[in-house]
Amino acid sequence: MKIHFIGKNGLKVSDLKGTPSNRPQKLQDGVLRAPQDRVCLSEEVQRMLELERALASSGDVRSERVETLQRQIAEGKYEPDREEVAMKMLSQLLRDSTGE
Repeated sequence: MKIHFIGKNGLKVSDLKGTPSNRPQKLQDGVLRAPQDRVCLSEEVQRMLELERALASSGDVRSERVETLQRQIAEGKYEPDREEVAMKMLSQLLRDSTGE
């Protein structure tokens, strides 16, 4: 392969070997340009990235609620609704047993 330097704009190649997909492309002015790398992400990965960005930008929405609960627990004042807890436990048990 012969390469001739022709200045800041690029290289002129008189004999170039390689596959079309990975070799530099020669433009009309004879200047050699390096190929651009490209990445294609699946729709699933793109959706995951969107969700990550949304979560990162939303901040900690429930931090105030968590702090309140932690304070109540530490002070011995937290009393969850026992019926609500029992219903959620039974509901989860039913979902797990039916495979939903």
